[in-house]
Amino acid sequence: MAFWSASEPPPGRRWFNAGDRRGGSAYRSKRTRLFMLSRERRVTRRQFLPIMEESRAWHSPTMSLRVSRRGEKEPTKPTLFAFVVSNKVAARAVDRNKLKRRARAIVRELLPHIKDNYACLLFFKKEARSLSYQELKKSITNVLHLSSVIL
Repeated sequence: MAFWSASEPPPGRRWFNAGDRRGGSAYRSKRTRLFMLSRERRVTRRQFLPIMEESRAWHSPTMSLRVSRRGEKEPTKPTLFAFVVSNKVAARAVDRNKLKRRARAIVRELLPHIKDNYACLLFFKKEARSLSYQELKKSITNVLHLSSVIL
């Protein structure tokens, strides 16, 4: 029986890379960290309708943003986000998920500049499908600036 070092895989096998789909739980945890917002920053189903009712809207050609203040009397709470892509915008789930993943990644980049105590709902329009990552980032940043959610 031959022994091998930990730096190389056993004969006839290979180590899984971080981006490999067969990487198991390590793969999922790394990927989840890349595309998901933390649980404390997500809008829950229970919170969604009250936020819709008491929010103010800002629009751009590619998306609509609804923003609501969260408890002003309470200590600072992190800003919540939800991303909505309807079937009319993108018929295929792959396209809807791609748009939401990109938006989550952009918002994660912008988190240090985003004020606390807000709840934001981003509704994408059909025009958002054809945007590149950089164009989508610019559009999201502009809408957040309009609503004064970004510092």
